[in-house]
Amino acid sequence: MFCSNCGSPVQEGQAVCLNCGFSLRPSAKSKGDGWFDTPSNNGSKRGVVAIITWFFGVFGVHRFMMGDKKIGTIQLLITLSSIFLIFPLIVTAIWALVDFIKIVSADEEEFSVLFAE
Repeated sequence: MFCSNCGSPVQEGQAVCLNCGFSLRPSAKSKGDGWFDTPSNNGSKRGVVAIITWFFGVFGVHRFMMGDKKIGTIQLLITLSSIFLIFPLIVTAIWALVDFIKIVSADEEEFSVLFAE
């Protein structure tokens, strides 16, 4: 058996790695529902927010779901202005992609406060 943090060998049943001090036993937090069901600060689940961001991110829908109405409104207005110009749509598409990467790559603690007002 090896430490999942540093890779050094550990004995079966050992509580912490003697090399790096990493806890080898699952904590109470890790017994949750998993990555997909991690809740945000207002209860929206990460998987749902990630899917909504991927498909409707340019409209700012994910920001509304996460409780950030101000930025959601700004994204929506910028996207609606792209009816006349193409550049605003490119800006909101890049913005949505950055938000998607933040949502997918954040750990549980970061995600719970991501986009909090």
